[in-house]
Amino acid sequence: MQNVILWVLMYLLARSLKILFLHLTIVMFLMSLVQIINLLISLKMVL
Repeated sequence: MQNVILWVLMYLLARSLKILFLHLTIVMFLMSLVQIINLLISLKMVL
């Protein structure tokens, strides 16, 4: 019985980590996108 509880905990932990990782990659992507847009805007200002 204890093994089952351990497996369930491991599964939930892995799932939450995967979701967290996905959110982190999405946030990083959005932040880099914003930086690229800011760079383009500043280049347009110069030109």
